[in-house]
Amino acid sequence: MNAIRLAETNLPEAVKKVLEGFLESAREACGTALEAAVLFGSAAEGRLRATSDVNLILVLSSFDAATAASRLEQPLRFAETAIRLKVMFLLRSELAAAADAFAQKFHDISTRRLVIYGADPFAALVVPPEAHRRQVEQVLLNLGIQLREQMARNWSRQDVLSRVLADAVGPLRGCAHSILALSGHPAASPKAALEALLAEPAAASFTHLPQYYSRLREQAAEPGSASKAPQETVELIAWMRRRNA
Repeated sequence: MNAIRLAETNLPEAVKKVLEGFLESAREACGTALEAAVLFGSAAEGRLRATSDVNLILVLSSFDAATAASRLEQPLRFAETAIRLKVMFLLRSELAAAADAFAQKFHDISTRRLVIYGADPFAALVVPPEAHRRQVEQVLLNLGIQLREQMARNWSRQDVLSRVLADAVGPLRGCAHSILALSGHPAASPKAALEALLAEPAAASFTHLPQYYSRLREQAAEPGSASKAPQETVELIAWMRRRNA
């Protein structure tokens, strides 16, 4: 029987304990249909923040709701509350279709993952480049539209705009990671990717933003410092869309 491999991860002990309990429940509920459990994102890197989700994929050969779902309801609710666990239940037969439909997410999974149960189901996964590029465009376009709405609604509420920007940092970094990978210059992490992208000569007017975003995510940005950042971020998004085209 496959073992759950959490002992050597950099996860906090409290997260390991809850995650191990959930995986034991998943193994009992799904039986041999459970082929793999894979962490991705910041949990895979051992860089969880207090507000981070623990992102987990369960790869299954089949999913019997009458048994698996009914047995997992309570363990999943507990883990969601205790450690912000977010679980994707993915059939192995869906891997290629999911990589095409959710290309950016699966690019992230292909580069930042940690297999903690079973064999690696993503080792040979290929994310279609054109699907990847289209989804980057979709994410960036949506971010820009949403930011304009938030500026119109909350221009005098700098605390609200700061939180909106903090939430946008993750998708922006992810898009930068994708843009560099699609250009043949992959970066070690989404954070490093945004820094590298904005170090390009054509992005000279945005070079101060990665440092600001880091302070924002750490809740260490100066009061009122969001006043110019939303508009600068909208302009950055437009530049990144051109860079991705």
